[in-house]
Amino acid sequence: TYRRNGEEVTTPRNIVDLGKLMNSQERIRSSATQLVYRWNAPYSALVLTGYTTNRGSVVRPRNWIKPALDAVPLDQFFAKEWRKLEGLGA
Repeated sequence: TYRRNGEEVTTPRNIVDLGKLMNSQERIRSSATQLVYRWNAPYSALVLTGYTTNRGSVVRPRNWIKPALDAVPLDQFFAKEWRKLEGLGA
């Protein structure tokens, strides 16, 4: 099987196909102590939690967030971001 981008599908499937989910990520800094990441692709929640198709096929969840959090825990990430902001005088 080949994807629309021409890549051959392997198992497990690479979660990045045309990059729409990845490119839908939005970073919102509403205050000096609040940073929100969200994915605006209309199917992002379905990819994250999994779903059952109309024909009864079960599509397993693909939690792309957990590996990132395992690699850099939130406390370390935010401490680094806040140090950057402090340096910018934010």
